[in-house]
Amino acid sequence: MANSKRTDSVRLIEEKSTAVLSSIEKVKADLEMFLSALRLREAALRKKEEDERQKELLRERQALAGKQLKAWTMPDDEEDRDGEADAPAPEVPSEAAAAPAVKAQSSESASEQETGPAEPVQPVSSEPVKAPEMKVPEQPA
Repeated sequence: MANSKRTDSVRLIEEKSTAVLSSIEKVKADLEMFLSALRLREAALRKKEEDERQKELLRERQALAGKQLKAWTMPDDEEDRDGEADAPAPEVPSEAAAAPAVKAQSSESASEQETGPAEPVQPVSSEPVKAPEMKVPEQPA
């Protein structure tokens, strides 16, 4: 009798342990599915965040490009406009810069070199040349 109780107890323990193991396997499978779904969501969120970062960088670059274009095309305020009117006109290169161009022209022809040295170039005037002012016609609106 003691032996039959023992075998019944072992069989009962085996049945319960089998039920526990099967429920553990189900939980494990459910957890793996849940983790894979979480990984997919995490990858999607990372991609979305990266896209948002790229869009933000693009917006910043466009804003900087717009500011840079504005800086090259027009002054920011009235003070800068007044400062531009008071600024001296850019200087035109003097005869020293024009002299190499004349020498280059004279060196191009071989016949001039064979005849002898060229006469030195005399400057026309020592004052810088000013560009003529051009008036821009107004366009009708």
